[in-house]
Amino acid sequence: MTCHDILACDVTDDNHEMANLQAIQKLAKQALDTFRSVNGDKNVFLDKLSSLRASMNRIRAADLGIDDAVAAGRDHQPWSAPVGYMFVAENPLVSMGVFVVQRGCRLPLHDHRSMHGVIKVLTGTVRMRSYDLLTEEQRETIKLPDLSGFSASSAGSTDPHDLDSAVQQLARTLHPVRPRAELELTPDSEPCVLGPLEGNVHSIESVGGPAAFLDILSPPYDPEVGRDCVYYKETKFTDSEESVGDVRWLRRIPQPASFWCSQEDYLGPPVDLDSL
Repeated sequence: MTCHDILACDVTDDNHEMANLQAIQKLAKQALDTFRSVNGDKNVFLDKLSSLRASMNRIRAADLGIDDAVAAGRDHQPWSAPVGYMFVAENPLVSMGVFVVQRGCRLPLHDHRSMHGVIKVLTGTVRMRSYDLLTEEQRETIKLPDLSGFSASSAGSTDPHDLDSAVQQLARTLHPVRPRAELELTPDSEPCVLGPLEGNVHSIESVGGPAAFLDILSPPYDPEVGRDCVYYKETKFTDSEESVGDVRWLRRIPQPASFWCSQEDYLGPPVDLDSL
């Protein structure tokens, strides 16, 4: 057998393997290949990311075992989680899961530190508000807003020292960002892509009923290495604050008490990232 024959056999085996994979398994394999290249040639990575986005656009709810009952969701009750999460797969490079956002609920503003992500709506309609983070160089050119309107009552004390400390603490929680156009997304919409800066902070809410979307992140959240999920609130100060272009200010906040996730059963084809 010649080297050419051996290579031909390898290609045939790869094609046969791909042919036997389910759609979500093929997508997982492609996601691994894409994000393994993230630190290599930028153009190669962007081409692979574009191909991954195109493949993800063909994914449907049925490919993940999501039937009409799941898609219909349930009326949100005060004691029930506003968002459900179906764990699909995760390894140190990639996480895959499905969020089910109940009627009238949302994922609050949150970030994805040093991550890339791709989101595809599977059922229903969602509204997404996104913000771009600024580079260190851009941040250095932005002045803090005027915090003089931050009153003593807001600080919880009339002591000037306490007020000054509260203002300083507030300043440390502020992050300048640039807003993106608000989007309404349905299963007919192309997947959205976020990067370490681009669209990195977003909120996602259901519109007119429950909704579900597939979420691929690389690398996954990991608080032990500084990739925790941080929540934010857009903050406005005095009318006289100095504006620089279209910069907005987000204030870091604790996880809102009104938001938590329940674990939902994933009934689609099994995805073993370590074997792909």
